[in-house]
Amino acid sequence: MGRLKSTAISTSPEEDIVTFIVRLPLPLRKTIKMLAAREGITINDFFIRAAEKEVADVVANAKG
Repeated sequence: MGRLKSTAISTSPEEDIVTFIVRLPLPLRKTIKMLAAREGITINDFFIRAAEKEVADVVANAKG
């Protein structure tokens, strides 16, 4: 992926929200935009789904 441009963390009593802004190559941005549109979701939702899957995999591997 590209360079990490900036990060921001916002904490509320209910949830922690972490936002990453990353510079991605144009072809990759277009691909992500196309995949999100195909699913009928926003690009942000696309990344949230990807992060949720990654966290689930890490937790599953940690449990053995």
